[in-house]
Amino acid sequence: DELDPSQVDWNTDEAVDYMLKQDPGDQNSLGSIRINFPNEHAVYLHDTPQQTLFGTNARFHSSGCVRVQNVRQFVDWLLEPNGDWSRTKIDAAVRRGSLYAEELGEPRKAITAFEEVLGQDPTHLGALLALEELYRRVGAWEPLSRVLAAQANAFVDPLARIGALEARAALLSGRGVGTQEDLGVLYETILSIHPAHPDALRGLEAVALSMQDPARLADADRRLAQLADDASVRAMHTARLGECLEALGREGALDAFREAIRYDPEHLGATRGLSRIAAALDDPAVLAEAARQEASVSQDPATIARLLAESAEVRTHRLG
Repeated sequence: DELDPSQVDWNTDEAVDYMLKQDPGDQNSLGSIRINFPNEHAVYLHDTPQQTLFGTNARFHSSGCVRVQNVRQFVDWLLEPNGDWSRTKIDAAVRRGSLYAEELGEPRKAITAFEEVLGQDPTHLGALLALEELYRRVGAWEPLSRVLAAQANAFVDPLARIGALEARAALLSGRGVGTQEDLGVLYETILSIHPAHPDALRGLEAVALSMQDPARLADADRRLAQLADDASVRAMHTARLGECLEALGREGALDAFREAIRYDPEHLGATRGLSRIAAALDDPAVLAEAARQEASVSQDPATIARLLAESAEVRTHRLG
């Protein structure tokens, strides 16, 4: 939902939780048109509301992308191979959609107009943003999911891409659109842009638990453990990482359980994991280590005595 900026306390941590969007239109910093083209530097051409800049000799005003003077004439030239879909016709469809949405209160007719625009220009920023609001208004969740995906593909700025992906993830989890696999792929896409994104990591963790996917859960827990400031939280994620690696038959489970115990010496799950690995390896040194660790977390005096005796026996008879 859109908020009035005056309702937000911009001096608090709450302010960073909002997604900021500039309304489309002639006063948008990209003007009314953005033109993508293949390149490895995320550069694109765009209109601008600052038309006076074209009258100056010094042109170093952009951050890397290219302002275009007389952009509509340029678009007309680009669209010549498309037959009757000129820039004028696209502009007319945009204006028709805006009229239906804002003046006449007919969102479905507005949707039809903006969908026509996207049919000819799939990266038209104004149509993408307008359709997002209109689909929300009429409760068209599947089309909204598709338009958010199109935004994520069209946006060049990494934070804008993450914002669109986050909005789509919220839609998938809140409205039941798509599958858990779709949601997992979304979180992984966010993490490919921002590897330490905390919400995406927690989302990936939840998806992995829901799908009982130890590989995904191991990836999420490894990253969450690295981000955790609290030792007990780090121990929890590291112990579960060990359990996932153990279930997958991968190396590293023993080291993960040891690391979890280092963060939380009384962590029962890591202690039991260490004992399981020791038994599977049948390594005298690890068996003795596991018995001592079990004794250190046990509350039963008889159990403590037994485990310490086992540890001593292993050290005496097998380690020499």
